[in-house]
Amino acid sequence: MMKKFVLAALLFMGSAASAEVVSTIRWKSTQIFRGGVYTNNGVPMIQGEMLYKHDSGLFLGAFGANLISQSDEGGIPGLFDFRYELNHFIGYGFGGDGWNGKVMLMRYWFPEKMDMNSYDLIGTFSMANFTFLLSYMPDFFQWTATDQLYLSADYDMALTDKVSIVPHIGYSMYSKNEYDPVGGFATIDKGGYLHQNYMDYSIAFRHKNNGWVMDLGFAGTNRKLAILDTEQEADDRPFMNVSYTF
Repeated sequence: MMKKFVLAALLFMGSAASAEVVSTIRWKSTQIFRGGVYTNNGVPMIQGEMLYKHDSGLFLGAFGANLISQSDEGGIPGLFDFRYELNHFIGYGFGGDGWNGKVMLMRYWFPEKMDMNSYDLIGTFSMANFTFLLSYMPDFFQWTATDQLYLSADYDMALTDKVSIVPHIGYSMYSKNEYDPVGGFATIDKGGYLHQNYMDYSIAFRHKNNGWVMDLGFAGTNRKLAILDTEQEADDRPFMNVSYTF
């Protein structure tokens, strides 16, 4: 399905000359995705992305990054036994005076762990320095046949023309919400996580200058982990992200 969408988009976008290619390189002290940590402790994430944008609003792109390896962490081999991802996406952007939005279909692709490949349908809406996101991921990373619905809101509060404070809050909901605070947890997925609805949050200082963006902040979540049949709080941690777009 994704290949057909990409082929159709390329044929359409190739029919007109008004387009641009944008590349971004990112360094992250820790890869945090919706409250979860997906790089080894002490190992930063390096990501490269290429984006092709057409004046019609259509866009497509791909990015690759290193990830966690459960074996490297001394954990149980097979749970998170992969070291990189190669993702691709296609979407459409639109907007008006003081607002913009986009819809996008993302394909998460793990060459070393093909049974975790997943689709993610994402929509965003931005206005007055607020950005709202809605995501639907069917069969969430193919773990326990549960779907994930994710909602988030960010606010970019400018302090100067280059510096801002960016608070974020998100909420993950599962079609199988299996956490019982009284009776204990039930089904545990292949990653050792409970499928419970949970909140994630962060706040960061952001500095932008000539294509460079640096975030320095703190992220946390109220998600529980199920490790060796013991309920634990997921780690809260500081983070630093640096990116350059050209």
